[in-house]
Amino acid sequence: MNIDLLTVEIGSTITKVNAWDNINSEITHIGQSTSLTTVNLNDVTIGVENAVSQLEKSLKQKIVPSEILINSSAAGGLKIAVFGLTHDMTVRAAREASLGAGAIIKYIGVGKIQKYIIKELKEAQPAIIILSGGVDFGETDITLHNAEILSAEGPDIPYIYAGNTKISRIIKEIFENNNKKITITENVYPNIDELNIDPCREIIQHTFSEHIIHASGMEKLSQLTSKEIIPTPYAVMKTAEYIYKTMGNVIIFDVGGATTDVHSVTEDSPENSVKRTEPEPLSKRTVEGDLGVYVNAENLNEIKHKFFTDKIDLSNLKPMPDNIESVKISSYLAQKAVNISMTRHAGVKKNLFTPTGKKSYVKGRDLTAVKYVIGTGGALTKLPGALDILKNSLISDYGEHLVPPAEVVCGIDKNYIFSSLGTIIFHYKNINIKNIIKNSLKHNSEEQ
Repeated sequence: MNIDLLTVEIGSTITKVNAWDNINSEITHIGQSTSLTTVNLNDVTIGVENAVSQLEKSLKQKIVPSEILINSSAAGGLKIAVFGLTHDMTVRAAREASLGAGAIIKYIGVGKIQKYIIKELKEAQPAIIILSGGVDFGETDITLHNAEILSAEGPDIPYIYAGNTKISRIIKEIFENNNKKITITENVYPNIDELNIDPCREIIQHTFSEHIIHASGMEKLSQLTSKEIIPTPYAVMKTAEYIYKTMGNVIIFDVGGATTDVHSVTEDSPENSVKRTEPEPLSKRTVEGDLGVYVNAENLNEIKHKFFTDKIDLSNLKPMPDNIESVKISSYLAQKAVNISMTRHAGVKKNLFTPTGKKSYVKGRDLTAVKYVIGTGGALTKLPGALDILKNSLISDYGEHLVPPAEVVCGIDKNYIFSSLGTIIFHYKNINIKNIIKNSLKHNSEEQ
């Protein structure tokens, strides 16, 4: 069976393949299969072959794809260290760019780098280091000092400079003189209250593609595809951005066994936009490394939260719930993960008392204009009653947090294809997948 496309997702534990056809017209989803990821065997292509074999068994015929596209979160994902002048400005901007590209932030450095930081940085083992700092034509001394230290004593890995453009040429020379690879891109914070994270985000993604094929067990990936390999969280974000463009403001909860990722693509409500105190990116991702429903279940169970006052017995917890008790446990943990990650992702509205009276201001992400709340990931897509988890998360009392209204449309990525779709969107810029998304969504009006 000849098909147009096979998408491959290589996770830390599971490898998933999806078969697609008619990508130049009305794209169709042919089938999906999974297998265990084989990083431990020092060759992830074994897991891919196993997943493809399972898919061929279910289709009862051999498949021959014209093209293979890959996203991955295996080999530890994309680990990044970020350096900047101030935490709330340049560091925050570089951090937003990194998270939006699907990265995991392993180290944050603020201000002038001291000698001891190099030891901490090497222990964090990032794959990429981002150096930012200063608005365009602003302060330069600290950034130049940081460049000297990192280029001379920092780890021998790729660097990205996304700071004051006035010194871009000098920064490049400093790193090249120390035989360090550096890519220069636009300033992530060119002016006060202006974020410019997309150029840096794209450079991070391209650098990831080069890095991942050299990671242990991943070296043979380049034999499967001639295209760039993108981080799995970045793929989900691409789908979120597509939904925003074609359907409206959206937030996606990607609940997994180890982490919960939250992706939102939304504008402020008209009421709150005039009360904002600092800029927010249109596309935002947060990663909650302590909110996993299996690997981090014990930690999640211990977290105290006003919505969840009691701990539960985890003795019957299973990675794939297969009975009433295990489903009940996983549902409770998924509900807790969604609610808590909502409070961490959402911004707040606060009151400030001034000589002229009380004034309200908005800080952080405003989710009140969101139209769609969607669940994806191994936990939510496989749980019965997952829609209820999303709906219940919207009727809780979040106080000052700016969460979506209770009447929004909730949906579950029932076919578990959002990361696959995002990979397709990345490589096929003008592809129309709106109907595929709608067909994959189990939403409010459908039976549970």
